[in-house]
Amino acid sequence: MRKLALLLLAAPLVLAACGSSSSAPVAVDPVAYVKHAAQQTAALPSEHMTMRGTIGMGPTNVTVTSSGDFDAEAKKGQMNIGVGVSDVVFSMKEVTDGTTIYVQSPLFASQLPSGKSWAKIDVEALARSGAEHTKLLSSLMSRSPAQTLKQLLAAGSVKSIDAEIIDGVETTEYQITDLDMSKMPHGAQFQALAHPRYGPIDVWIGNSNGYVRRVSLPFTYTVDDQSATVSMDFRFSKFGETVNVKVPSASETVDFSTLMNDGMGLGI
Repeated sequence: MRKLALLLLAAPLVLAACGSSSSAPVAVDPVAYVKHAAQQTAALPSEHMTMRGTIGMGPTNVTVTSSGDFDAEAKKGQMNIGVGVSDVVFSMKEVTDGTTIYVQSPLFASQLPSGKSWAKIDVEALARSGAEHTKLLSSLMSRSPAQTLKQLLAAGSVKSIDAEIIDGVETTEYQITDLDMSKMPHGAQFQALAHPRYGPIDVWIGNSNGYVRRVSLPFTYTVDDQSATVSMDFRFSKFGETVNVKVPSASETVDFSTLMNDGMGLGI
């Protein structure tokens, strides 16, 4: 149950940065076209990203919404997150600075030491802590929108679905099946721990520049005989715009491991 809770915690923390562009190729081979679109979008210097998701685990349903801006070149990002569990709704703020993540939330604000307002998570240290599920948690937390887009590189089969307007942009929808998990970020780890099964992934690509505008990503996974059903919808916009991120100072932060060791904070 603890492993599944860790993975649920990671769900709203899977965002961060993107990073030159080139013209879209002629869409002769749908698989090659979708992979090219994912690569060129992931190579942009910055972007705005929104996400809406649901996580169902038995009688428990979690809803997650997030909105943020990310600077791939500086490896910094910031976002606002809303999480709803049953009738309880709470907010979170997250700042990413390289491999360090800062989280702020009323959920655990009262449990922080006086004068501290952010929990600091050293993703690399978390990965070195030993347990496989903790290593996976660290990889999920360090995932960026670029890594979300890289999941499209696992496509085995792609078919064109329909034309659609996404946020005022003309796009074409493609559906991806027959995924190769070994080509997904941290896919082998995730496969070994959680045995995920992905439904068809839908991706909408802009007709004018070949950028990915939307990704719909459903899957299920099982940890310790506890199963969860996940559905996430990502939207990308404001490519290449200036992003200003304020990283919390040391005086404002406390190490996340302190909260974990004390059994405080996020209820895991």
